[in-house]
Amino acid sequence: MFVLVAEEKDDAVFLFEHLYDLLEILPGEYEPMMNLLTWHEAGKWITCLYPRKRLHPACYHAEGDAKILISPATVEMAGIFIAPLEKDYLRVTVEDLQGILSEVCISEEEMNGLIQKSKIYSL
Repeated sequence: MFVLVAEEKDDAVFLFEHLYDLLEILPGEYEPMMNLLTWHEAGKWITCLYPRKRLHPACYHAEGDAKILISPATVEMAGIFIAPLEKDYLRVTVEDLQGILSEVCISEEEMNGLIQKSKIYSL
């Protein structure tokens, strides 16, 4: 994830737009895939941006015992996983959750590429 911190709202918007412009728009989409978590605290605008490459992990569409009904949204990307079915809640493992995130998030290599394209701004 990228964590953007700014004291001024205009600076927060500038940082977000800068990163947004670097993100790839996947075929069939009209904007880059991402999740956002934003808040204002102690005079600072804080935004966590989670770039994505897929909407759902493979287990979401799987059949039978392979199916796990977890499709990460912002809450899950921030680390709180919700399993709407008790059977999934009781059997899901840390490895399952790590696999789900690795399927829907961009790779470390892609993240490093975004970092290289970006500039560090001191506003």
